[in-house]
Amino acid sequence: SYNQEIKKASKLEKIYILNDFIGMNIGSKLQKLIFEKVNKSNCEIIWLAVYSKNTKAQEFYKKSGFKQVGFIDFKVGKHNYENYIFSKKLYK
Repeated sequence: SYNQEIKKASKLEKIYILNDFIGMNIGSKLQKLIFEKVNKSNCEIIWLAVYSKNTKAQEFYKKSGFKQVGFIDFKVGKHNYENYIFSKKLYK
């Protein structure tokens, strides 16, 4: 679970890139725009949840400076999916 106290945080819901467009730097460009927007809102931290089996996304976020800080269960019907929580401190 995620126990870190956060005063000003923003959640990045998801960035989805179709497989045909992976490797074209679209995710990085979108993420840069998101960071700029979050910085303007005076948030200190941005966080997100990533499915535990989505290693490609986890590596993308790690390369962008996110660190795994916990986990959360995501339930769909009777199925439970473990998601890792990643956060990144934003610098002004």
